[in-house]
Parts: sequence; C-alpha cells; structure tokens
Amino acid sequence: MLIDHANAILFDWHYTWAYLIGRAAFPLFCWAAAAAVLRARDSRAVYKQAGILLALAVLVEPVSRITRDYDICNVLLTLGLGVLLAPFYMGLNTFARWAASLLAIGISFCGGWWEFGTAGMLLPAALAMAMQSRRPSDIIIALLLLAAANFRGLFFYPVYNADMIWATILAATLLPAGVLWVVRDITARLPAAPMVRRLLPRYFLHIFYPLHMLALWFFK
Repeated sequence: MLIDHANAILFDWHYTWAYLIGRAAFPLFCWAAAAAVLRARDSRAVYKQAGILLALAVLVEPVSRITRDYDICNVLLTLGLGVLLAPFYMGLNTFARWAASLLAIGISFCGGWWEFGTAGMLLPAALAMAMQSRRPSDIIIALLLLAAANFRGLFFYPVYNADMIWATILAATLLPAGVLWVVRDITARLPAAPMVRRLLPRYFLHIFYPLHMLALWFFK
C-alpha cells in the first residue's frame, strides 16, 4: 500500500510496476476484515467492528481528499460496509450468494463513489465464507470478486503501456490471488488458527493509513 500511494502522490502514477504491487494490498485488508468477522462472538461484535471502520472512514476522508486527486471515498468505507454486510451475506444460501456476488460485480463496472466498488465491498464477507466453509464454490466466488475489484481499478487509474494492457490485467488479478494463497499457507503454520493470530498491534493499520498519506503529501 505504501509503495502504491507513494507512486500516486509523489510520482503521479508514473510507475506501473508500483501500481501492480499495490493491487495486493486491498485483498490483504479484506483478509484481515474477514478474520475479524470470524473472531467475533456474535453479530453485535461484527457490527461494532463495522462501526469502528466506518467512523474511521469519516475521520480519514479529509486526509484522503487533500492527499489524492480523485473523487472516490477512501478504502476504509469499502471495508466498513463489507464487514457490516458480512452477517447477512454469510447467512444466504449458495444460489443467493452467487446472485448477490454477480450483481455486485456488474454494478462495480457502472461506477460508484467508493474504492474497489461493490465487488470489493462484498469481498471481506466472501473471504470469511470461503475461510469458514472451504467449499470450492465459495472460493471461486471470492476469487471472482477479487478479480472484479482489481480489474475495476484499471478504469479509474492510468495504465501507461497500452501494449501491455492484458499483461497488466492478468497481473492485477493473479498477483493478489497469489499473495492471498501465500498468506493462507503461512498463517496455517502459526500456533493459533489463521483467524485468531494477530501479527500487528490492534488498530496499527487504522493509524498508519492516514499518517502515511499525510507524510507523503508533506514530502511532495
């Protein structure tokens, strides 16, 4: 994320490789959000997590507006809405989850005013479902939402080498999926279960997110 934002704020999206590296950040945030959903004892705890993220999204938005030059709300809003919808989404039957996911993918390419669109909004819940059930259909849904969320970004951010457009699309899809697979494999080897083990202090990323953007804006 830091590399991606440095590319955007300091270098005006000049380095495509940095943009591609940045595509791996959002699915990792969604993984953390999915883990928080699975750690929660009941739906009330999930809604508390969502409330914290949405409150932070509001507080961080002024920072996001002055440091970046596009009119889309910050990623914490996407994550907060994703956690908020998780109990409802995970309670759907398989057919309804497929229908909701495909609808979200379609809406994502019609615009929207939050990062990664409605596909990204459903990704935390889809990952939580895939982590919980381990069914192939739920894993496929999560990967489709991941691909749609990152592919949507190519319509909003510059792609600098038109001859490499398909390689860029492929990398923006496969790189995050590969990162998720590696993280899943690493966390599976930890003493605690992947959805329980905490690798950073609580709220570290919540604080780091606005501070690093302010620092980059200051240096620019």
